[in-house]
Amino acid sequence: MPDSKSRELRIATAGLVLACFFWGVGFPLTKAYALRAQTEAPGASGWFIVSSLVVGRFLVSALLLLTVERRRPTGLELEQGLWVGLFSGVGLVFQTDGMILTDASTSAFLTQGYVLVLPVVAAVLARRFPELRVVISVLAIVVGLAVLARFDPCLLYTSDAA
Repeated sequence: MPDSKSRELRIATAGLVLACFFWGVGFPLTKAYALRAQTEAPGASGWFIVSSLVVGRFLVSALLLLTVERRRPTGLELEQGLWVGLFSGVGLVFQTDGMILTDASTSAFLTQGYVLVLPVVAAVLARRFPELRVVISVLAIVVGLAVLARFDPCLLYTSDAA
């Protein structure tokens, strides 16, 4: 039995790492697609370019899900999936449209803002200080976001009075 648990843990960890990889790669790929589409079809609406990308992403995701999941969804799962898909799709359209106008790293920075908010909300709701590993994780995220935003700490100590 312990072998089964460790195998499941390895598969889950690999799946999480793979998901993070594809999430991270998605920003520069989306930016590259948008720039290429603007070059190839200069008269096309930005909304059309963005929508075509989002539809393509959802189609690929649906096809991947069909190959992996053999069980038919319940009516409630279909309803929930449609709502999640609708809100995710609208969010992706706005995010991708914004990415056309800014750097991929800036878009990733803005998108990841919720990662800082969720532990704070959880701590407030639980009315207790977060665990040390959560605090360390949030600090690591802040450092990563600062790198993405090209934050220069030296600018904090310069004076505009001179």
